[in-house]
Amino acid sequence: MARRFLTLFLVCLTLCLGVVAGLALTRFVLDSQRPFGSRSLGPWVSWPATDRSGGDPYTRAFFARRGDLPMTAVEGIAFHASTDDGGEALSGACVYSLAGSVPTGRIWTLNVYRPDGSVPEGRLGRRTFTSFEAEADLSGPGLKIAIGSSPQEGNWLPVEAGAPFALVLRIYDKPTSTDGAVRRSDLPRIEKRRCS
Repeated sequence: MARRFLTLFLVCLTLCLGVVAGLALTRFVLDSQRPFGSRSLGPWVSWPATDRSGGDPYTRAFFARRGDLPMTAVEGIAFHASTDDGGEALSGACVYSLAGSVPTGRIWTLNVYRPDGSVPEGRLGRRTFTSFEAEADLSGPGLKIAIGSSPQEGNWLPVEAGAPFALVLRIYDKPTSTDGAVRRSDLPRIEKRRCS
């Protein structure tokens, strides 16, 4: 009788430990900044397989938890950046220059988010730039946008002073159905200019 009780206790203990470990691992994956299947191009990260039916459930849960709706390959592709080209976290205490080319697409948008995916209070109500309103950089290819908490000359995207932030560059109506053709040189550089 005692042996049967011990066996039953060990089985229940093993099941409980398995459930706790599974929940802890799931929480860890969902709290991470990069779910499975991500592709890095410098500071920019994309998730090429987010729209596949029956795809990775962790990636789907990651986006659902953030309240984000990933783009399908037909719509375009999104690139996320939470660091600059030097690998340091983006901060509203610094001024950055986003410059270079943008992958081919009908339009693009550049949005500012908090690292957790929530939308910050935009200074002057502005949290985004689009290909329709950004002035071209005549001194080089593509675009040039200053990112910082204080007003900057030319294209300026305001961020919260001193607060960490992330950028999301969305390319709509890409000519190809996957991001396999996108190279690092196709994406703009994020360079820190100065910090306060």
